[in-house]
Amino acid sequence: MMNDRLSEIERSFALRTWVPTQDEIALGEAFRWCHDSLEADPLPAAMPPLSGAGGRWLTQRLVCEERLVREVTQILPSWRKRLSGTPMLHLVETYTSAGRALAPYARRLLTAWESAPPADPPAHLVETEARRLSIDPREADGILRYHAARRWERQQLSERERELLDAPGAVIRSISSTIDFAVAAGTSA
Repeated sequence: MMNDRLSEIERSFALRTWVPTQDEIALGEAFRWCHDSLEADPLPAAMPPLSGAGGRWLTQRLVCEERLVREVTQILPSWRKRLSGTPMLHLVETYTSAGRALAPYARRLLTAWESAPPADPPAHLVETEARRLSIDPREADGILRYHAARRWERQQLSERERELLDAPGAVIRSISSTIDFAVAAGTSA
C-alpha cells in the first residue's frame, strides 16, 4: 500500500536507518528546485494576493502541482537507473502519482479563470468601501478583488470534489516534507 511504504520511509529516515545518498539528495534538490521555481511564478498570476496557505489560492496550488508533476515526469527517466529501488525515487514517483489525481481539477480551474474570472469591482463600489472602512481606494479595491476571487473559487468545486482533493493533498504534503528534511539533512552532513 502506498501509505505503508511512505510511513516506512519516513520512519527509517527518522531512525536514521535511511541516510540519503548523494544521488538521492541530488534528485531531492532537483525536485525542490522545480517546485520552488513554479511557486515563484504562480498561475493564474492575475489572482489577487492571498495571505496564509503559503500565499496561494487553491487554484494556484493545484496548478503548481500539475505543472510540477509534468516537469518532474520529464526528469524522472534519467534518475530511475541510478536510483532504482531507493526511498527518494519512491518518494518522488509517489508524489507524481498523487499529483496526477489533482491534474483534472487544476486544468478545470485554470481554464475557468482564464475564460471567466471575477469581474473587476466597479469604481463606485470601491469608493463606497474605501469611505466605509476609512482606507485608501487601492486597498478597498484589493479587498473587493480578494472577496470576489474567494467567492469565484468556492463556486468552482463542489464540497465532494474538495473532499476528493484531501487524500492526494495529504500524500503530497507528507512527501514534500520528507524530501525537504532528507535534502536538508544530506546537505548539512
